[in-house]
Amino acid sequence: MSLSAWQTAITTLVMAASVSDGSELDSGATAQLDLSDSERRCLARCLGSAGLRVTSTIRRSWRAASLRRTARLTLGALPEPQRTDLLDDWLNRSNIGSFYYASEAESFLGHAVRQMSGRVNLVARFELAAYRSFSAHVSTATRAAAEIRSGSTFIHHPAADLVEFWAQPTRILAAAARGEPLPLALEGCFPVLVAPGIAGLARDATETEVLIWSATAVPVRLEVLAGAYPGGDGATMELARIGAIVTV
Repeated sequence: MSLSAWQTAITTLVMAASVSDGSELDSGATAQLDLSDSERRCLARCLGSAGLRVTSTIRRSWRAASLRRTARLTLGALPEPQRTDLLDDWLNRSNIGSFYYASEAESFLGHAVRQMSGRVNLVARFELAAYRSFSAHVSTATRAAAEIRSGSTFIHHPAADLVEFWAQPTRILAAAARGEPLPLALEGCFPVLVAPGIAGLARDATETEVLIWSATAVPVRLEVLAGAYPGGDGATMELARIGAIVTV
């Protein structure tokens, strides 16, 4: 077996060990690898070794520490022990974590959005959209008005989101960043757009933008959007310019 193939086998074992409950690892972790009988026997001896356990524990702790930094808002919005429970749930489910922090953070935040409800879900949606929008790098020039013609049809950009917070967003996000309890009082509806072309990635949304965002959950033609809402034409163009919606 080549060195790269052997490294793949060892990495597979380490990843499998990181989600084990401490019992002997399932040898199926290497079932799909192209190994000789002697190589499989060698790896089998590694399965229960203390060295493999230490290596997998270190790897798991690195991933957890990285997520506590990169998913700071979502984890900060949760009290203990729910914070640790969410991390452990993700680490137990996913043994293919990326050492590239942004990929790991996006995957974890997607998991958090699916698992969490209520206020924490909104914070996780905001943080996930911010990561995705940062990665998307949509230039405002690519959304110039000249590119949008009569008959254009729009839908949400996959990296964008509109999050309707229940209190001033700055208060909510500051509390989450500090790991403090989130505001509980329902103060109103504060819609925030997160999109790749926004300076700073997020800003308050106007009433018309909220309506257009809701409408473009499915493809909608420009003429429909322009005629259905006050200022719909200009708001649609602005949402396209910042990359919140895209043509299809």
